[in-house]
Amino acid sequence: MPSRDSQGISKLEFGPFRLDAAKRVLWRGGRIVALPPKALDLLVALAEQRGDVVTKDELMKRVWPDTFVEEANLSVNVSSLRKALGERPGGGPYIETVSRRGYRFAALEAPPDRALPTLAVLPLTALGRSEDDAYLGAGLADAVITRLSGTGHVVVRPTSAVLKYANRDPREAGRELQVDAVLEGRIQRRGSTIRHDRPRSLPAASRQGFAPGRARARFRR
Repeated sequence: MPSRDSQGISKLEFGPFRLDAAKRVLWRGGRIVALPPKALDLLVALAEQRGDVVTKDELMKRVWPDTFVEEANLSVNVSSLRKALGERPGGGPYIETVSRRGYRFAALEAPPDRALPTLAVLPLTALGRSEDDAYLGAGLADAVITRLSGTGHVVVRPTSAVLKYANRDPREAGRELQVDAVLEGRIQRRGSTIRHDRPRSLPAASRQGFAPGRARARFRR
């Protein structure tokens, strides 16, 4: 079972293993499992999604931030993890490949009666016409996605899945992404000041959603 701090998974027990995410150490019984640092980062990133699929692009951004690497690096580290973890007690690998989508950590599947709510955070809509503002809106959404993904209270769609829904109807995005709610907001740049609305949550059609609300905040760069 996982335990968490404010940033995500802190400690996690699955099968014969115990993962200390803060110290980046994986134990099997009383012995440390030797794994490359990036393989451990990959394990933490997958475990934080509690069995949800994580795309290859999202994993590469998480494990190799601000660095261009070939997809083969991801495959090598997935292979290292599978070799170290072996198979689950019931059979099958702990790290599953989902064809044309990505990978999932199969050891943390929430029971159906305790299923977590699902959420899509859309790129914030820029009220100006600057291309930089559009990039800023996507960057802010990515930051929110990363933070919420580690809470363990909600399953958040990855950034790569929501970028195409910028400036589109949030309810339509929610239906297509099959989520319980959508978070959307707006930003506006005036000189050195950037004003943004606090993202508003909208329940997706025919799905249980979060209570909507809106607030306004201002900050300076």
